[in-house]
Amino acid sequence: MLGLSVTPTLTDTSWGELISASSSEPEALTGVPADDPAAGLVFEGLKPAPKGNKCVGEYLVGDQCSHGPDPAPAGLNPRGEVKAVAPARAADKAPTAGLLAVPTLTELAQSVGALAPVASDSPLLAAAGSEPGAPVTPAASGVVCDGDGRTGKRVQLLYGYESGQANRFNEYLNSFRTWAAGIEKIYDLSAQQTGGSRHVRFVTSADCTVDVLAVELPAGSFGNFDGTINALKKLGYSSKDRKYVLFAESKVYCGIGTLYNDHRPTQDNTNNNVASYSRVDSGCWGAAVAAHELTHNLGAVQDNSPNHSKYGHCTDDYDLMCYNDGPGTVMRSVCTDKTMEERLDCNHDDYFTTAAKSGSYLASNWNVASSGWLIEGTGNPNPNPSPSPSTSPTTKPTTKPTDRPTEKPSPTGSPTRTAGPTPTGTGNPKPTLTVRDIRQTSVGLTWPAAAPGTRYTVVFDGRAIGTVQSTAVRVTGLRPGTEYRVAITVGSAAYTPEVTFTSASAAGVPTGKELTMANAYTGQNVDLTASRRADGTPIIAYAPHGYANQRWVLTPAAGDTVLIRSVASGKCVSSLGDPAAGVPLVQYACDPQSAGQRWKITATADGYTLSNGRFDVGIGEGGQLVLQTPAHTRAQRWSLTSS
Repeated sequence: MLGLSVTPTLTDTSWGELISASSSEPEALTGVPADDPAAGLVFEGLKPAPKGNKCVGEYLVGDQCSHGPDPAPAGLNPRGEVKAVAPARAADKAPTAGLLAVPTLTELAQSVGALAPVASDSPLLAAAGSEPGAPVTPAASGVVCDGDGRTGKRVQLLYGYESGQANRFNEYLNSFRTWAAGIEKIYDLSAQQTGGSRHVRFVTSADCTVDVLAVELPAGSFGNFDGTINALKKLGYSSKDRKYVLFAESKVYCGIGTLYNDHRPTQDNTNNNVASYSRVDSGCWGAAVAAHELTHNLGAVQDNSPNHSKYGHCTDDYDLMCYNDGPGTVMRSVCTDKTMEERLDCNHDDYFTTAAKSGSYLASNWNVASSGWLIEGTGNPNPNPSPSPSTSPTTKPTTKPTDRPTEKPSPTGSPTRTAGPTPTGTGNPKPTLTVRDIRQTSVGLTWPAAAPGTRYTVVFDGRAIGTVQSTAVRVTGLRPGTEYRVAITVGSAAYTPEVTFTSASAAGVPTGKELTMANAYTGQNVDLTASRRADGTPIIAYAPHGYANQRWVLTPAAGDTVLIRSVASGKCVSSLGDPAAGVPLVQYACDPQSAGQRWKITATADGYTLSNGRFDVGIGEGGQLVLQTPAHTRAQRWSLTSS
């Protein structure tokens, strides 16, 4: 790992005493070494897993396994600072009253990468995928996009800071994205060494930009890795189809991650089916350390590999995952090209190859190149060639059929592929149009591809609402409880048979249970910025992800009004001052007596209105939620869905 050889400082307990021999399972750690804070080796909160435990040979971190902390590579200091490598983003504007400008429907459509509406009452069409079979090339962001950017197994980048700490998200956001491109480069150049191609499937936004979520954690969450994971889980960061890479505003570790010793080569390998966590503290921010921890998350290095160390790494340098990680580890210089310090698997015989030879170790053991979090060389460089990309949601289907737009990993151990064209020659039945994830005001549509370059027109109730190259779209702006007829045409000819479906109904106000609130027109969720706990935190519209800062509970207030309480902070949505047109929404401590916190929720033909006095909630400049004079448009309507 970047040429560093580190042996932890020992006091009462030596590394040699930590190992007890076992012929039937991995050697069990019997203690922890002394901390070496200067190297980022802090073992607080790590417990040696006993014999018979799934984590034997590693440490227990709650219900997760970890190899323990990694030391700082040469040139980095866990107590130091890493300079930003890209320009800072403009600082967020503090919410202020007087946001009187109301975006037009066309401007709102553009803000989420959707096609301009064909009429004021037509559904809004946003491509949720790309043309299958498109060649893989990195987008301008330096990463490869696949599908809708959100569905399926993906790596989610997080920036975390503790409550009361300075928040440097805007200063480093573009640097995090630059480092993500660096991780991508490490993986693909490593795959090319064995004649293949692999790309990290990141969560991405409409324009193929890596999505980085800022998250405020309670004070003390960075004291140890267990506390960090627990804090993230409480905010909902626990999806089994996510690997979370956290850039932490902390100086405890250099890097640390979770890893399971599971040798099985098949897609049911534990490392391929659970939420995993990496943490890179601010003294070690960069692509190499983040890639090292992510590779642990994906399952390297297994404790039975030909060149494994005792502590989750390898011994045949040069290699991103190889270093002297403790007594008993004997390093060998096998790959003498120092560029391998930022490549995976010297000789490609321990944990990563795209061309495992019959009879080799990686032909019958876990191979990170088989991970469902990686894209093989058939992904999509831009999720939406036409129209502009979309941030519209593609969530887990709730109605039949249950196909997800990103294919599940194949049972043969290969990474997820993007579907290729489906022939539809003369005499074949017409392709099937799949209607999925039917909600109150939105629906997902998918269909098989024709020849590359084909453009598809989406027709709702006999009216064309847009033409795309994508074979997966999200349609928003529907009316709850309404029957619709939908079909796909190519040119003037029908491509799929017409399908009829009914949108979910909106009946009653669901109090006392967690729910998400989505804008009926754009599909964006009501979102508490970065899960902050401070009074005055802005309430915004953001692409759906379902974490705690997008979950809310309605509780009865005076008369027919309710309070809207954040699951993340426990505080309530309020107007910033007395209700008036142009006043933004923020959070404050819940107070049923506050006029700015009492909301009336009313079902209409286009969805629910959220109103305070004479004003309705809509989307203002920059996605800030704001009180507006009622305009009776779908941009001021919302869906409520129990989560």
